[in-house]
Amino acid sequence: MTFEKFRRNITQIHNFIDGLIIGASYFISITWWNCGWSTFAVILHEIPQEIGNFGVLVHGGYTRSKAIWFNFLSAMTAVIGTVTVIIIGSANDEIIMALIICSRKLHLYSCI
Repeated sequence: MTFEKFRRNITQIHNFIDGLIIGASYFISITWWNCGWSTFAVILHEIPQEIGNFGVLVHGGYTRSKAIWFNFLSAMTAVIGTVTVIIIGSANDEIIMALIICSRKLHLYSCI
């Protein structure tokens, strides 16, 4: 496995976990304070990551348009994570709490 493929896989897992965090924050409380700041914090932390991923892809030989396309596809895994939480979380509240705990731990692990 090349470094670019490994980095893309880690980035997709990381973005999926970001989506889990965003989706779970909407189940905790639908107020701006909780949901808005959680979403805003994830977006702010994603900007440098996506810029770095773009640089790695371009340096790895991808064209700029192809690197942007792969970054976009990778970022869509956050939407999949959010939808997953909304679908699963509507069935059981205990699942939401477990997802919050696991996603925050996995998010911290993937950042390191």
